[in-house]
Amino acid sequence: MFNLGRKIRRIGNLEIYLGNFPSDLWYNDAFDYCTNAGKDWRFPTIYEFDYFHKLHDMGLCNFGSFNYWAGRRSPGSLKPVFNIITGHKNYTGYTAKAAILPVRDI
Repeated sequence: MFNLGRKIRRIGNLEIYLGNFPSDLWYNDAFDYCTNAGKDWRFPTIYEFDYFHKLHDMGLCNFGSFNYWAGRRSPGSLKPVFNIITGHKNYTGYTAKAAILPVRDI
């Protein structure tokens, strides 16, 4: 489990863990980070990332300029990746690396 300390930020009905994670995780390793974090931590959905991007553009939140894994774990070879700074969405395979931004509903 993560040592959460004061690294949790509440935005709307979400808690976001702003920990110091590697920015270059394979999909399965990133998924393991989230599931091993504790109860209910997950990747943000594409819709939540859209909201984070809007908050960033308004100057209300500051996120790293990484590509983040997004969405629920699902079968198939393409996984969503999102950049909060640019708002760019992409679908990539298991051969790509990205960062994580674990969230959970409150």
